[in-house]
Amino acid sequence: MSTRLGAAVLGALGGVLLAAGGGLSFITGQEPEWHRLLAVAGYTIAVWALVLLGYGVALAAPVWLRLLVSVAVPALGISIWQVVDQAIHDAGSGWRANAASWVLAGLLVLVIAVLSGRAATQVHGAHGYRPTHR
Repeated sequence: MSTRLGAAVLGALGGVLLAAGGGLSFITGQEPEWHRLLAVAGYTIAVWALVLLGYGVALAAPVWLRLLVSVAVPALGISIWQVVDQAIHDAGSGWRANAASWVLAGLLVLVIAVLSGRAATQVHGAHGYRPTHR
């Protein structure tokens, strides 16, 4: 399995967990601890998906550069999401703000995972990976 396809699978799992945590909070009208645990697990898996996605961005780059990008991509994603999450919490409060944030994050991660998975199958389906360095 390629790193891009692995990132897509992890992203889909993380997105489902995030959306489930937020959706269940909206359905029940409260935020039990296990909804929060679903969201934390979703965020954790989504960050690891971003690490894999970053590693697979430049297939022909040296390993040191791929490792640098695998740290930079999640750092950029987290910093952007913190701004969005803060805006959601400024607009609302309590469990509704958390639930809205989790649902939005889950849907966003799912969309990125689907697009990444489609790109991975198109890139690796016909050519395969051939390293340019040893």
